Formats: sequence, structure tokens, C-alpha cells
Amino acid sequence: MFKSIRWRLTTIYLIIIAISLSTIGGYFIWRIEAFYLENLQKHMLNEAFILAELFSTLKNNGEKTAELIDEVCKKMGTSMESRITFITEDGSVLGDSHQNVHLMDNHLQRPEVQAALLQGKGVFRRYSTSTDMEMFYVAMVLDESSPRDIIRLAVPLSYINKSISQLRLILISGLFTALLIATFLSLRFSGRLIRPLQEIGSVARSISSGDFDCKVAFRSEDELGILAKTINEMGQTLKEKVRQISREKSKLETVISAMTSGVILCNARGSIDFLNDAALKIFGVEREDVVGFSLQAAIRNFVLSENLQEVLEKDEMKSFELNLFFPDTRVLQVYMVPITGGSRKEVMGALAVFHDITGIRSLESMRSEFVANVSHELRTPLTIIKGYAETLLDENNWHDLGTVKKILTIIDKETERLARLLKDLLNLSRIESSKGVMKRQDVNIKQVVAEARGLLQAQAKEKALHINLRLPEEGLKSIKGDSDWLLQLFIDVLDNAIKYTPQGGSIDIKIEQRSKEVLVIVSDTGIGIPAKNLPYIFERFYRVDKGRSRRLGGTGLGLAIVKHIVDAHNGRVEVKSTVGVGTTFYIYLPSAT
Repeated sequence: MFKSIRWRLTTIYLIIIAISLSTIGGYFIWRIEAFYLENLQKHMLNEAFILAELFSTLKNNGEKTAELIDEVCKKMGTSMESRITFITEDGSVLGDSHQNVHLMDNHLQRPEVQAALLQGKGVFRRYSTSTDMEMFYVAMVLDESSPRDIIRLAVPLSYINKSISQLRLILISGLFTALLIATFLSLRFSGRLIRPLQEIGSVARSISSGDFDCKVAFRSEDELGILAKTINEMGQTLKEKVRQISREKSKLETVISAMTSGVILCNARGSIDFLNDAALKIFGVEREDVVGFSLQAAIRNFVLSENLQEVLEKDEMKSFELNLFFPDTRVLQVYMVPITGGSRKEVMGALAVFHDITGIRSLESMRSEFVANVSHELRTPLTIIKGYAETLLDENNWHDLGTVKKILTIIDKETERLARLLKDLLNLSRIESSKGVMKRQDVNIKQVVAEARGLLQAQAKEKALHINLRLPEEGLKSIKGDSDWLLQLFIDVLDNAIKYTPQGGSIDIKIEQRSKEVLVIVSDTGIGIPAKNLPYIFERFYRVDKGRSRRLGGTGLGLAIVKHIVDAHNGRVEVKSTVGVGTTFYIYLPSAT
């Protein structure tokens, strides 16, 4: 309570008032005491002068005797209410109104006596050992003729001291009363002064807690009114600033949360202060398990921790690739930058951004593998064509027309194989590049399947294969897609079935309408696919039996094209196969709504 401004102001007021009243009262008492003493001194000097005249008269008349002097002193002392002492020049006491002169000491060394002998009169205030009280003394020489006798008057100061004490008591009582009144008035005044400050303090606390609409009601134009107005303006300014910062923070949080790249913010000690959802997913951790912990303890990756330490110590950016094996195998491109601040540009922490480049590295690997496969697939027929072409250039072989015809047949076959490979590569490239812009129209799936069957009917007859088509009587919906690519899809599926189905076998095509999709089932009685090879049959240039595939003219791209076309139509394809029994393809395509 006593730490408040109100009580401090009141205390200051009271101290000032107390000091002022005490000073004035002390001065007043001093002046009264001085006034009393001055009047007393004048009165006693007058009485001393009268006594001096009296004793001078007695002296001149020759009546100066010790007995007479002592008797006069006692009579005059009674009438004047003063102690009267007659002292000779050598300090002997001849008469005293209150004491037996025979029992009194020599008074020559009394200060008032010494002053009288030197100056003609002496006034002194001192404690008397003979009377055991404080006395006021006035001494005067009777005349300057020798011997120089001295008459001394003394009165006790007890009544003056008593009056001064009473006056001091009255003054102290008045001072105490004045202090009580001053305390009351000071509290009232300081209360009126502090009340607006308390209101301003309350509003300031509300503003600090986030209530920026709280305002001070100011009713004056003085300093407090200006302060209240400033507090109100500050609240509105802070409200706008906080709103602006909140908007910016919300934008930043939205951006960081929406980022597919991981973001981790560490402080100068290497502890994690923040990380976004992408970082949590990348490292497979929970936010409450890592925030506040060191990067090494949270992520447990030595390369990451070592680079962070270098960034914090050397104040320089680092960029490196990081291979993760948990929770998933990933390749990350990591950028670490130091965060500096303050007047000395001290390192306050580091920001790490993690870009998942696993797909890029995988694509690079696939591209390298694709180039190698294409190079190999092209080199084989080209090598054969080049070899037989060199044979034809030898004139010695021209006389045997059978050999020449056989060589030209091989060259034609390899050329056709090369053309098919290039055609499939071109189709695959076109499908991949046109996924987003593929034309969408209502397609009658029965017509497309029937057309594909018709185009391959001659090829099937060469192997005495029967292609059976079973269609639903009604309720078959159309498909939203590209009819040309759908035709290519079923041509490749049927072509694959025809190639790997032995002589005299059969191929069944069945179309069913499911709830929101159309299912096309293509089954054959071919050689089948081993279970271990099924996950890879849709990869480019993958062949279960490479020798047989090349003999049959396969490029290894047919099923890859099938998978890309199905994916482009938001469908899916499944395969079931038994070696020696046959293979069944299940092609699901979304129905048009």
C-alpha cells in the first residue's frame, strides 16, 4: 500500500508541512523566549539601577555596613521578588536576599560579576549550584569610584521555561492537529490526482492483455488529459499493428504449412523452435516430441547436426544432399542459412529448408535406364540390318538368289521391328505429354472394343485363335475420354494376348457395368506370367522372356502404353495370371456422368 504514488505523495506533503510547521513553531517559540528575556533583562536592569542608586546613597551617607546591606537586600528582594546580592570588588558577599552571607562562597569568578567589572554591567543565563536551578543574572557596578561594589539581581527562569513548555505543548498539539487535517486533505487531493492515473494504469493493463478497445475517459486538457488521450491513441495504433502482424503471420503460417518442402527453425543453441507439417512428415516425428529439443536428439542424423553446427559457428549458408532411410527412403536437398540480428549481427539461429528430390533422382535414374534400354533395343535391329547389308555388298553372294532373298527378308523383318519400336516410343511420348490436354468426349466402349477386335482378327486367325466378345444387353454407360487412345489401349492388350497364346487357343472379352465405372475383362489361354514378374510387367522394356518376346516382335512398351492410357483416364488396371493356364486383365474406366 505504501508503495503507491498516492501514499508517497501524501507522505511528501506531510513531511513538507511538518518541517514547515516545526520550523515556524520553533522560530516562534525562540522569538517569544527572546522577547521574554529581553523584557526581563530591561526590568532587572531598571531594578538594578534603582538598587545601585539606593546603595550609592547609603554609601555617601556613611551608612554602609554589612548588616544594613544584608537587611536592605532581604527587604528589597521580598518586594521585588528577586534575589538580590551585594558583592564587593574582591568578590565577597555582604548581603543576599535569600542566603546567609556567611555561608556563601566568593563570587568574584561569577561570569556576570566579571562582565560587570569589565563593562559596568553584566547579563548572564546559567545554572546556579547554590539554588540548584537555572537563573537569569543582571549585575551592575554601583559607581566607578573605588571600591567598585556590585549589586546583582537574579530571578529563576522556571516560570519562563514553564511558559515556553506550555507554549511548545500548544504548538505541538496544533502541529499534530494540522498534520491530521493535512493528512486528510492530502489523501483527498492525492486521491483525486491518482484516480485518473489508476484508470490509465488499468486501461494500460487491459491493452497489454490484448483488449485494445478499452479507453480512458479523460475530462480535462491538462497533462493527465493529454496522457489519457495518448494512451487511447496508442491502443488504437497497437490494435492496428497487431491486426496487421496477425494478418502477416497468418499469411506466413499458411504459406509455410502449404509448403511441400520441410522447414525447421533452430535457435542459437541448436534446439528446434518450429517446424512445419511437411518436416514432420519427412522425418516421421510428432511436434511435441521435437520442439525444444536439439536437432541431433530430435532427428538423430549426424550429417544434419554437423552442418547445422557449422552454420551457427561460421555464419555461412550450407547446401547439401541428405539421404534418409527412415521413415521412408528419401533424397533431400537441404539449404541451411544463419539468422542474424541485433546491433552486432549475432547469429540468433538457423533456418533449414528440405526439398524432397527423390522423384527427381528417380526420374534421372529412369531416364538413364530408358536411354540405355532404347539404345540397346535400337542397336540390336540396326546391328542385324548393318551385318546383312554388308553381306549383300559382297558381289560373291549375288549369284545365290535364295540367300539374297533370305537376307532381304531378315532386313525387312528387323526394319519392321525397328518401326514398331519407334512407333511405340512415339505413342508413349505423346501419351505422357498430352495427359493434361487429352480431349474428353463421350465414348461408346462397346464400339471401341469391337473395333480393336476387328483390327486384330486377321492376326488371330493366323494362329487359329478365337476372340469371343460378350456384351451386356443394356445399361452400359459411355466413357468420358479419348477414343483414339482407348482404341490403342485395347489393341495393345489384345495384341499381347494374341502373341502369348499358343495355336488354337482362345481370347475372351467381357464388358460389365459397375456402379460408377465400366469393367473390361480380357482373358486368354496363353502361357501365363509368373507371380514374381507381375509387379513389373507395366514397366518400359520389361519382358518376362526376352528371347521369346523378340522372336514374337514385341518391343516391351505395349503394356507400359496400356498403363499410361488407363492412368490418363483416371482408371486402373489389374492382372491375374497362372503359368500354363492364361492371363486376365481387368481394366476399370470411370463412367460418364
